[in-house]
Amino acid sequence: YLDISFNAIGYLNVRKIMKAVDERNKAITDGMEVNGVQQDRKEEEKETSAEIAKPATEASKPEEEKRGLMPFSPHSSCCCHCRVNVDGNFVVEEIWNALTHGLGVVLIVPGLIDLMVLTSDDPFRCKLAVIAYMMSCTLLFAVSTLFHAFFMLDLTSRIFQVLDHSSIFVLIAGSYTPFCVLLFGNDPNGSRVMTAEWALAGVGITAHIIAVHFPKIRHSPLYVYGELILYVVMGWMALAVYDTFVTSTPVHIQYLIAGGGLTYMAGLPFYILDNIKCVPILHCVWHLFVLVAAIIHFCAVRESVIYFNSQQSMSV
Repeated sequence: YLDISFNAIGYLNVRKIMKAVDERNKAITDGMEVNGVQQDRKEEEKETSAEIAKPATEASKPEEEKRGLMPFSPHSSCCCHCRVNVDGNFVVEEIWNALTHGLGVVLIVPGLIDLMVLTSDDPFRCKLAVIAYMMSCTLLFAVSTLFHAFFMLDLTSRIFQVLDHSSIFVLIAGSYTPFCVLLFGNDPNGSRVMTAEWALAGVGITAHIIAVHFPKIRHSPLYVYGELILYVVMGWMALAVYDTFVTSTPVHIQYLIAGGGLTYMAGLPFYILDNIKCVPILHCVWHLFVLVAAIIHFCAVRESVIYFNSQQSMSV
């Protein structure tokens, strides 16, 4: 195991080190406590003795396979038979990651003021729905910005990474909330969708917090892709009540909601490639897609508020 994390040596130098390791063609086993692998000294000695007794074919297995570490962590790369931890080295890329979502935090302020003015005369439940949406946006962009800004602080970065993944669930549920309240009105499907969204958000957050303490689970393909599928299912839950969505939502708002969702989906390949191939600049591209999608959905929420107000004035 080769640990070169938190040295700020940059992407090109990391590539050079990995190339050198490839040329050496030698497994390096050191620092096994990294990536959450916790072992006491007795267990290490026992495993070392067992390793010596194993046949050559077993000893030549990739280190990540023997330790249960799978190559899906965004903080490490696999090189030959050596697991290389490169977290905290991509200074330029992390700065761009922080700046892209930091811009989102800045844009939220005038957006929140605008929505508060528009909902000033609306019922309390409408104001609450809009506040829930804006707070979920604030949480995601603020946490993501801090996570990438503190990339050189190992423990702090790990904490904010948990918050970062959790805030994605909150944003999806928070984005559905104003649409369910403002557009679906008293239709029971609105309450069902909103309840399902927040329930799944709670399940996703709880699962992630638990998985963090079990690295074998956290980095397994089953969990990584399972979490990704949960994001997608939550994001497209409107299709489960398609008839209600179409009849209750003006066409231009439908286009905005669908446009934001498709923008998120268009950015997913960059997110997946960043996790698998560890090309850090791709995460910045993913951030740009998230920022654009969030702006589109903000426009959808704003139009929903205007539509709700017009309906209220017509009923008076």
